[in-house]
This record gives sequence, structure tokens and C-alpha cells, in this order.
Amino acid sequence: MNISTIAEIVAVCKALSDPGRLEALLALDEREVCICDLADMLGLSGSTVSRHMAVLEQAGLVEMRKDGRWHYFRHAQVAVPGVPQYAVAWIRECVKRNVAKTRGVERSGAGTEHRDQKPNVLFLCSANSCRSQMAEAFLRKYGGEYFHVSSAGIEPRGVDPLTVKILEEIGMDVSQHRSKSVMEFIGRTYFDYLIIVCSKAEEICPIFPGVGFRLYWPFEDPRQCTGNLAVRTAKYREVRDAIEQKVKEWVDGYITGMQDHVRCATNREDSR
Repeated sequence: MNISTIAEIVAVCKALSDPGRLEALLALDEREVCICDLADMLGLSGSTVSRHMAVLEQAGLVEMRKDGRWHYFRHAQVAVPGVPQYAVAWIRECVKRNVAKTRGVERSGAGTEHRDQKPNVLFLCSANSCRSQMAEAFLRKYGGEYFHVSSAGIEPRGVDPLTVKILEEIGMDVSQHRSKSVMEFIGRTYFDYLIIVCSKAEEICPIFPGVGFRLYWPFEDPRQCTGNLAVRTAKYREVRDAIEQKVKEWVDGYITGMQDHVRCATNREDSR
């Protein structure tokens, strides 16, 4: 860990050490709020809230927009999540768990909204352009009955046209898929499985709050292949087939595990 990262962590920890600032940060969840409204919501003076927001902004936790003489704040929006975004996501997860406990409903760290539902799976890669899009498509095909499936990227760049083409070759239409940022999900959705499909995402995203199991399936990036269209297309097909095989094996293992669990439960019931 480098010095700048340590300094960033220290700044975020200091910013969150005051209860008033923490309340102000939570008040911004999912929306933009002006200083006056924040002061009313928190029962604090406008000057106090302004000082709190200045500290949070300096730590990279919030950002400010001016509209005339009005100042509006929201959570900092960035392409690549860093220490501030992971901190906010962790706080959100803590709040969700506390609400679940208060209601007397808790599910292995998940929020109440996921109880008795199919497991959520998120495929993550660097751009959500190729590999994670393929993995999402194949899990929908082979495991849609068992999972809710999503995909995202650290720096989304749009769905790769050649990815669309080589999936169309085997009868799969992803032309309506879009490239999504991981920030659409982090701290907002609980995932039973986070599956990272590239080394860059594994390196950049060491922490992902709100995850049951984290899996690492590194696949070669076909976009890095050089050569003419025929050579590049062959590489895309190679990666596509490898991802399909991996997804099929994982789904088969999951189904087998479910069946074994049912058999064990049945045997225990019959032995009583």
C-alpha cells in the first residue's frame, strides 16, 4: 500500500469520526441536497453544516454543485471507486444490517429484501465490454432458473461489437445489453456471488461490501489481440467458449449441491 493511499484512508477516517458529518453523509443517500435542507433535516445551523460538508468534500466523500447562491451536495461520483466510495458502501451495508436486525430478520449479512429469493450474481471486469457481458449472457442461459444475474465494469466503455457478433453466432442476442458501472451496484445491492473475470478488476477492486462469496475467474482479454479481423474473431471465440464452459460447470456444481442438500434434509427427516 503506497503513502498516498494511506493518507486517503486517514482523511476519510477523520472525516467520518464526527457524528454530525456521518449523519450529513447518510442524508445524501440516493439524492442531491442543498445546505438549507440539510440543516433542517439534521437540526443544525447552516454554518455548522457548511463546515461539515467542507470536510467531507476535502476527503473526497461528497461533491458540491453551485446554482446561483445555492450550494448542492451529493456523494462523489467517480468512474473508478476508491477509498471514499468503499467507505460509503460499507456505511450503507452497516445501516442495512442494523435495519434487518431491528426488524428481527437477518440472512447471512443480507438485507431483508433478498430473503427467500434466488441468489444475486454480479460478474465484474474492467470495462463491462466483453468478458463480463459473455459471462452474464451464459449464466442467464444455463442458470437463469436459479440466479438473478448482472454484470458491471470498473470503467465501462460500451458493449464490444465483436462480442455481440460472436454471441449471435451461437444464437444469443445481447444487442440490447449496456455497459454498466460498478458504482450502480456497490453499496446498493447485496450479491450472494461476486465473480471477477479479469486481473485488472481483481487488482483495482480489492474490497466490495455486501458480498457473500467472492470468486476469481481470470480470462484473457480478447480485445488485446492484434492482427486482422479473422485472427481477432478467432480469439474472441476462444474466450467465449472458455467462459461458456466455466459457467456451465459452475451451474452444474451448484445444482448438484442443491440436490445433495435436499437429499440430506430428506434423509434426516425420514430418520426421525
